[in-house]
Amino acid sequence: LFLVTLSFSCGKKGGSENVDTLIPDLSQSWKNINNTQNDDEYNFFPVSKGVASSSFDGNETIDFGSVGQNTFSGSFQNSKINFTFTNGPQKGTTYTGKINGNSASATMTLTTPSGTITLQRH
Repeated sequence: LFLVTLSFSCGKKGGSENVDTLIPDLSQSWKNINNTQNDDEYNFFPVSKGVASSSFDGNETIDFGSVGQNTFSGSFQNSKINFTFTNGPQKGTTYTGKINGNSASATMTLTTPSGTITLQRH
């Protein structure tokens, strides 16, 4: 009986695996909703739009530029995204995460060296 149970538990998964088919829309700015002290916006400029995978450049603007603007570059593939800051105090720091949908209120959940932040498109 043990061998029969083991053979069923080691079988292949059924066809219910989630397939990541998101074609991200990174247009408009994305606000860091975790930063309540400053207006912290991220802008992404993909090399290719309307595709499932692309590299991009971008910037983070804090308090409408009065505190500064930091640049980054990275890429996305479907809902997975990562980028590394190319200047500013976070130079060399990489953020990785997931894009959650394409609606007007889509979010991006990013893991950073200091924790997790959420960006919301607006």
